[in-house]
Amino acid sequence: MGTIGTQTVDTADRLAALRKHMAEHKVDAYIVPSEDQRKSLGPSDWRPGSKCELFPDLSEYPAECDKRRAFISGFNGSAGSFVALS
Repeated sequence: MGTIGTQTVDTADRLAALRKHMAEHKVDAYIVPSEDQRKSLGPSDWRPGSKCELFPDLSEYPAECDKRRAFISGFNGSAGSFVALS
């Protein structure tokens, strides 16, 4: 996923797996926002020791484990959301 605009990622297999999972669970749409989990959780939701530990500083730069949109879509721009439809 690299630097913005410098790498092409083939996401066909990832999207096919997501759509298969969506069909199995009767999900019509799946939204992946660019915000990381820290942006949507309050202080009482922080869980120290998790694989992607939540830090209270709410950095504008997401950790690698928070780059879900880039993983599923290949888009690693600074803003945007990804929507998969069945």
